Amino acid sequence: MITLSDIAVSYGSVSVLKGISLEIKEGEVVTLIGANGAGKTTMLMTISGIVPSLSGTMTLCGETISGLPPHDIVQKGISQVPEGRRIFPELTILENLEMGAFLERNIKRKKGALDEVFSFFPVLFERRSQRGGTLSGGEQQMLAIGRALMARPKLLLLDEPSLGLSPVMVGKIFEMIKGISRQGKTIFLVEQNAYAALALADRGYVMETGKIVLFDSAPNLLKNPMVQSAYLGGMSI
Repeated sequence: MITLSDIAVSYGSVSVLKGISLEIKEGEVVTLIGANGAGKTTMLMTISGIVPSLSGTMTLCGETISGLPPHDIVQKGISQVPEGRRIFPELTILENLEMGAFLERNIKRKKGALDEVFSFFPVLFERRSQRGGTLSGGEQQMLAIGRALMARPKLLLLDEPSLGLSPVMVGKIFEMIKGISRQGKTIFLVEQNAYAALALADRGYVMETGKIVLFDSAPNLLKNPMVQSAYLGGMSI
């Protein structure tokens, strides 16, 4: 689905991503874990075209997307759910979702995408006339995911979907992500909750200070002593 080869990114004189290479196959859920400041969000912003890379190449389904502006990358099939959700609080749920399909001019396709989102998140249908800012944190996260799905992406990027949510709501959000995956959606998940992310994912990458230091199947990473010590609180799986 997507391949990154030797991607480097800097903010001014500060090197943030240092020769990152990874791949995600169609239909996979792949997670990226690491400490705060490791470069995880920058990785997603680079894939989305928001942060430019200094070097390296990115290909989506064999087509080079390096250097494309964000709206072109969306049209190629990548949508991102940003950290902190960033919904439009004054717009209704329906209006927020329609913003996710801003580039879609086909009314029938837009309606199909909306029906699909409402099938994943029935609560959004029930409250579609309610302003986004009045929703709970978990409901806003559903709305942010739904907005990204409105573009009918080939690849869905999720940045910290459990951030700021209660344990009960975290479980619900991850169940919903699992349901989206079962529909064949390819997902790249950045998540601070390493256990929940690896329990959901097929494969995982571990990032430290802008470099990939480890990658393996998710079950193997859950059993890895370094991962257990650094990211699972010493928990032995």
